[in-house]
Amino acid sequence: EYGTSASSGADAYRSNTGIVELNARYPMAGTLWLTSRLRVDFRDIDGEASQRYRVRAGAEWDTAMFEHPIAPYASAEMLYDTRYDKWSRVTLKAGLETPLGGAWRLEPYLALQLNKPDDELSRVLGLGLSLKVYFD
Repeated sequence: EYGTSASSGADAYRSNTGIVELNARYPMAGTLWLTSRLRVDFRDIDGEASQRYRVRAGAEWDTAMFEHPIAPYASAEMLYDTRYDKWSRVTLKAGLETPLGGAWRLEPYLALQLNKPDDELSRVLGLGLSLKVYFD
């Protein structure tokens, strides 16, 4: 990932991030799956190296609404940031994935991010929409 700020003032930044991620799904009763993810972000922000370690646990299942298939899910993720040398964020997320046709999927979701106490934004509530395509 590459990121940069739109401004050229004191808050301007450039970042490069390499990501390593491991995902797992564990089948449970019926159409329920327990999910987990381990992720490491290797970051360079304005020449300063840091890492973020993420641990996520969740559940997802297949069902239908108005005879249309949906896959609701919920997850909780903890994030350790080496810039602060502590667990600095928790994200709670719930949403669903639904097919649009062929390999295309739509995923609306709601996420609550709880940041370390001395951040200006200690809580962020986000509403998101992802468009996905799967390749066989």
